[in-house]
Amino acid sequence: MLDRNTLIVIIVSTILAIGGIIPLLGIPGAIVFQLSTPFLPLIFGAEALKRLPSDSAWPIAVYITLLWPPSIVAGYLLSFKLLTISSWLARIGLWSSIVIGWGLLLSIACYILATRPQRG
Repeated sequence: MLDRNTLIVIIVSTILAIGGIIPLLGIPGAIVFQLSTPFLPLIFGAEALKRLPSDSAWPIAVYITLLWPPSIVAGYLLSFKLLTISSWLARIGLWSSIVIGWGLLLSIACYILATRPQRG
């Protein structure tokens, strides 16, 4: 059985995923992608953002909105349940690192998918 805190984290993550798509139309994903954009030119070159098709912004935001919230649960379980870290600040730091890292990886993956050559 899940403890109360884990259940709360799962519920909040689910609300972010569903609520981020239906009423917010991908805005949480757009925020995550926007926070990741400074890293894209460092990885893909100075012209990276110019290669991004203008009609790909909303699909990227929707994908990230759907796929990012599970990192909140995974980070919580790893930081507070599975690893024995004594410092509360270190736990918060690990949790934040997992959530931020997953958002950056999703942004990079969506960028690669959006800028790949189209077939046909």
